[in-house]
Order: sequence, then C-alpha cells, then structure tokens
Amino acid sequence: MNRYIYTLLLCILCSTIAVAQTDNIKRKKKKVQTEATSSAKPETPKPKENKPKPDPHKTTVKPIAKPAEQPSEPAPTASPRTTGKQTFAYGVYEGSLRDNKPDGKGRLGYTDAAPLDPRDTEKRMAVPGDYVIGQWSDGKLVQGRWYDSDGTPKGIVIIGL
Repeated sequence: MNRYIYTLLLCILCSTIAVAQTDNIKRKKKKVQTEATSSAKPETPKPKENKPKPDPHKTTVKPIAKPAEQPSEPAPTASPRTTGKQTFAYGVYEGSLRDNKPDGKGRLGYTDAAPLDPRDTEKRMAVPGDYVIGQWSDGKLVQGRWYDSDGTPKGIVIIGL
C-alpha cells in the first residue's frame, strides 16, 4: 500500500512540474510574438478578460466514481498470525504461523535429509543438523540463509512466492 501511495504522489509531482514547464514555455513564446508584432506596428490594446488563471502549482483531483452496489459478501479475512512450533517429517519449524503453516519469519531445523524446498531450481539438499532462517509464506520458503550444524553459512536461498 505504501508503494502505491508513493507512486501516486510521484505521478502528481511529475504532472505538476510538467504543467509548470508548459506554462513557462507558453509565456516565452507569447513574449517573443508580442515583441515581434510590437516592433512591426503598434496595436491597440485589447481589454483583459476577468478569467482567473489556473494555478500551475495546484492539482485538482477528480473524485472516483463508485461502482454500482453489489450484494455484499463477507470479505475473506486472513487468520491471525501466531508464534509456535510445527513438526514435519524432515524437521522442526519455529516461528510465525498462520493456519498452522509457516508464515512470516522463522527457523527450520532439519532432522532428516530433505530438499531445502521442492521449488528450489538448484535442488539443494539439507542434511540433519542444517537449518534455514528466513521468511515463509503459506508454508513455503520465500527466502532465507542456510547454515550447517556448526552455524557456518552454506548459502542464501531465494525462491520467491
């Protein structure tokens, strides 16, 4: 959500700068045209209109039209995160859980040889004593650091969602 707001503010800022630059260019062209015509022949001044000029630094935001109302269904809510342990056939996970699955930050210690993650393109295998400290989502490893039983780093694992 923060990225969306940042992008929106950046777009508004850029459009404001573009409007200011366009107005500046128009003023310069008008000045050049006025100097060229005033040196050729004098012109009677036209009465000024009382239209307010738009402020180039002010941005107007149009309201977004609301979609037609549809029958409301309860929005699916994500279950809250908890902290705890989850035991698997190949190891034990300790950390953040959602729906009894690893979700968030945690540590997975391997008690049996197993792939780090079935989606790992390098097909790396953890051995008993290895552990991964990282980030999980819906029970799947997203990214983390892989260590051996002595705490020596074995690698970085980046799989993604």
